[in-house]
Amino acid sequence: MDLSKFCENYTIKVKVTKNLQKFIWQALTRLYDQGLNKKKVASLLDLDYPSFWKVLNRSSIPLEYLLILENKTRIPLLGAVEYLETGSMRKEITLPKKITKDIARIVGAILADGHLKRRSTCWKENKNAEHFELVLRDNYQTNVLAFNKWMKNSFNVKNQIIKKENYYEYYLSNKALFLYLTKELQIPQGKNILLFVLPNISLMQKEKLNSVFFKDSLCLMEE
Repeated sequence: MDLSKFCENYTIKVKVTKNLQKFIWQALTRLYDQGLNKKKVASLLDLDYPSFWKVLNRSSIPLEYLLILENKTRIPLLGAVEYLETGSMRKEITLPKKITKDIARIVGAILADGHLKRRSTCWKENKNAEHFELVLRDNYQTNVLAFNKWMKNSFNVKNQIIKKENYYEYYLSNKALFLYLTKELQIPQGKNILLFVLPNISLMQKEKLNSVFFKDSLCLMEE
């Protein structure tokens, strides 16, 4: 997986686990061994010295910094990434290591009865904020509950099902998840798109899951 696709102005952060922290210190040690002092390493990240140490002591770090460290040292930091965070509320997702049956089902369900949308909005003092939506609606509660289960299994996100007058709705706003779905799985934005364009089928073919994707897509469309 090419995590550079998820970089957007330092808004996507990586949760620093003990394993990732080990790789970060290996990368820093390699730079120090190459003759770079701490201030020069900070400048590589376009940071001043105090900010550099603040970043190193936080529980999450912008994805861009890991990319820079990996490119400069060839230490495989990105392979140690397990969780992505986004937003002031630090919304977290587990980063899947491979395409599973549940992810194939998620793709099929979104194309059949859901949609992804990126839109401009205002948030408190930020008049240029963006909102990242995943919405799925279905007349049958069991279908939406199943989708909720697949999301929990795949990304470890918890969500509540909303009961509307004539349908049930799954609604989630999470930029990290949105970027994974649109950039890694290549699910297009918009409604009713299954008949016009398909997502990254090659990923599901690699895991022999394309039949699962088509089965769930067609079943949801028929209900």
